Amino acid sequence: MICPVDESFIELSNKIRKKCMLDQPSNFVPPGRLKELRGDLSIPESAGNRFILIPVSDDKKETDGGKVFSRWSIADREYKVWFNNSYGKMTDWLGQIKTAQVQSDTVVACLLCKKGDEIDYDALEKAIDVAGKEAANNSGSIHMEKIGDWERVEKIITAKLLKRGLNVNVYTR
Repeated sequence: MICPVDESFIELSNKIRKKCMLDQPSNFVPPGRLKELRGDLSIPESAGNRFILIPVSDDKKETDGGKVFSRWSIADREYKVWFNNSYGKMTDWLGQIKTAQVQSDTVVACLLCKKGDEIDYDALEKAIDVAGKEAANNSGSIHMEKIGDWERVEKIITAKLLKRGLNVNVYTR
């Protein structure tokens, strides 16, 4: 005798399996591709859901978001509200992200990974991992500028984004 299977159980099981697959980079997921582009990060290339990654500082530098914050003021406002509500604890929050939906298919993710003007690579890795989970769960692509010690950043991108099957577009000027 075969036991009947509850459809809601199958649906829940599939959601859990999908979430677990996307939470951790895997050697079994086809790798994404890293593409370097000349252009403006505030005008991301590619169709579909786009996640624009902006490294931001724990001391609220006005230059952190550049053209992206100029184009989408809601992302700048979200970052400022996040900073103002931190009550001086931004340094303790290194590695976290703040997202702002700026268009139906575009999310700006502020990666809190800079102490002043210096990149904290451990915090960058944590923030990229969190942003990668968000992008993978929403079938998105990643868009960012070339930053810091690029060889080190590229290793983080490979481990946390490309192994998750995410495509990454890196913009240079």
